[in-house]
Amino acid sequence: MLKDWIKFLGTAGGRVVVFRQLRHSGGMWLHLNDVNILIDPGPGSLIRIFENSLDPKI
Repeated sequence: MLKDWIKFLGTAGGRVVVFRQLRHSGGMWLHLNDVNILIDPGPGSLIRIFENSLDPKI
């Protein structure tokens, strides 16, 4: 198992792409030194988090 990793939950950027969800808009999930960090969460972030079996606890 990898100690540190990055998971791209989505890479959408423009308003039309985000609105139509042509690409997912979930941001990036970092796992560094046993700490989870969600960067730039988009409208689809919670859906992508649960689809990828990630644990969003604080």
